[in-house]
Amino acid sequence: MPPWRITRLRGKFALTFDHEGKRRRYNLATADASEAQRLAPSFYAELTRPKGRTVADLWNAYTAEKEGKPIVATMKYTWKALGPHFGHRDGEDVTDGECQAYIAARRKKGRSDGAIHTELGHLRTVLIWAQRKRIIGHAPVCPPKSLISPSSW
Repeated sequence: MPPWRITRLRGKFALTFDHEGKRRRYNLATADASEAQRLAPSFYAELTRPKGRTVADLWNAYTAEKEGKPIVATMKYTWKALGPHFGHRDGEDVTDGECQAYIAARRKKGRSDGAIHTELGHLRTVLIWAQRKRIIGHAPVCPPKSLISPSSW
């Protein structure tokens, strides 16, 4: 079931959804139900598209889209570690060097390679999602496979 619904507004159909605890309604400018069904998905996608390209913006958009799924609960904890390091960066501009620095910093704090791998795996998931949504042009490879191998776990 989509996170939006089609309702009536001033004699026409409207796209209605909840955003940050408030109901939002947008006029679809049609009185034809089948036309409203056709327009609604793309209209919703455009309205909920992230406004920025920073990793923080992409992360928030991804978790909002996946709300209710178990991974989102885990990602709240993952973001506490990733946010200060990557949050301000443009999604396309994350480099191998930054990933290496992140790995070194997390190891210095005593985090296991498995935990680091999970954190960077979540980052990679968000970047791939943003690429598929055409928010960024390409998703950088992070973590590089050469940095964390299963043999080092």
